[in-house]
Amino acid sequence: MVSLSVIIPTYNRCTVLRKCLDALSVQSVPPGRFEVIVCDDGSTDDTAAMVKNYSSAMELRYLPQDNRGPASARNMGLHHAGGRWVLFLNDDAIGAPTLVEEHLRTLENTADDNLAVLGSFSFPSWFTASPFGYLLENTNLLFEFYRLTDGVIYDYSVFYTCNLSLPKSRVFEAGLFDEGFTGPSSEDIDLGYRLYKLGVKILYAPQCRTTHDHCLTPSGFCNLQITRGKGVARLFSRHPEINWYRGMELKDVERWQKLDTALKEPAYAVMSAIDSVDKLAVEALANDVATNKPGSEAGVPEVPGRLLPAVRFLQKYYARKGALSSPSLLRMVNAPSHDYNPESGWVPGRSSGGTGPKGVGSANAESAKNFKSIGSFVKPGGPSQVLPTKSTLLPELDAALTGVEDVLRVALTKEIETVLKPLPALIAGRHILVWGAGDGGARTLKNLGLIGLVVDGFVDGNPQKKSYAGLPVYSPSYLRKSGREEYFVFIGSMYADEIAMELAGLGFIEGEDFSPNLSIY
Repeated sequence: MVSLSVIIPTYNRCTVLRKCLDALSVQSVPPGRFEVIVCDDGSTDDTAAMVKNYSSAMELRYLPQDNRGPASARNMGLHHAGGRWVLFLNDDAIGAPTLVEEHLRTLENTADDNLAVLGSFSFPSWFTASPFGYLLENTNLLFEFYRLTDGVIYDYSVFYTCNLSLPKSRVFEAGLFDEGFTGPSSEDIDLGYRLYKLGVKILYAPQCRTTHDHCLTPSGFCNLQITRGKGVARLFSRHPEINWYRGMELKDVERWQKLDTALKEPAYAVMSAIDSVDKLAVEALANDVATNKPGSEAGVPEVPGRLLPAVRFLQKYYARKGALSSPSLLRMVNAPSHDYNPESGWVPGRSSGGTGPKGVGSANAESAKNFKSIGSFVKPGGPSQVLPTKSTLLPELDAALTGVEDVLRVALTKEIETVLKPLPALIAGRHILVWGAGDGGARTLKNLGLIGLVVDGFVDGNPQKKSYAGLPVYSPSYLRKSGREEYFVFIGSMYADEIAMELAGLGFIEGEDFSPNLSIY
């Protein structure tokens, strides 16, 4: 009897889909306990013929539709699923032989319809040996897997349908996937949030193991961020209480448009430089392994650390570009939709008024509580070994990394010049502070140093923080006492809009006394 329905949306990825099916065809449980439903979202390659001619003992069904996105494709599969539980897999998720067995065991042992089970989704070791692959696996550039702990329960923010199972009835109760999400982005978090409000949480069970068979290039990463930006705009327009950009106004969107134009060429230069470094590093590593030179790999761990600020810059630039192309952008900032067209921009003569919806800012509290406080390169559960920032590298590789830092410096300088004119006059005779004594503030500190600005301290609302990164930490009330004339504040936090409102309440003026949200964070 079928207990579990495996639902796989796919679009023009016949080769990797076959690998996914091959892995499912050799599962450790009897084939009668699960079924596999391939939901073809309008593929034009050989997907249909491959699936229809696929031979194995497992029950395999092929459901085609016109191209409407993975949300619609998964809903099609859900309507045909015969199992009590459903397991959502990406078509590039290559399951371990015990994948289905471990999902079933965990679901049966918990016996809790308010739990979804999230399995692991790790890139193959050959890909993470590259600096770019290492970053995608070990930071939050793509997912938060690197922070998750076995057996810990998390909230909707990690409802990743690349390898996730739960009772089918709860998905129907929540209203299925929103088919208004037409790309592979945020449609899963949207459903996860609606389930979370119904009491469903996520148990991390890494023994439900898959390999993420996708060699993502820097160019592919940038395209993915555009897709994600579009999806996030719709997500936040539907759920303003979890909007990262709450408090955002039309003038902020106008600034995004200026940055999109101003940073187009610098962003491409950064992407190309990262690609060159990654290829050089992989070549150096391969040669070192082949010749077994003494200490051959000593310099390689430095490379991801020096690349990370540039990759984060790309992430933010291209995610903004995606959001700007989304019809949901104006709903996200709670502005009249007739003021903006994603294709042509602003309608001339319209004013920029109104503020965005205010959220409670606590929806992710459980996730934040369960996440370990670790540095960008510290693996959970392992030794606290932070990647070094200085090491011995091959001269060609070191020069290429310096090239990345040079083009990033140009890009960050261009960004600041676009939104803060003239910066030298603004900061003359003033102390520079960064709001946010944490990971974001540390990134801002590093990037400001890259463009030649010396930071004198941090501002943070936590009264327990007295110093951070070797610099003093001041309270917001200290700024009120000292006066705005003495300080210029760069915001180093994802909650830039809330901080901007607090700074405004202290008498500081955006653009004169503090920066808007920039990629330096």
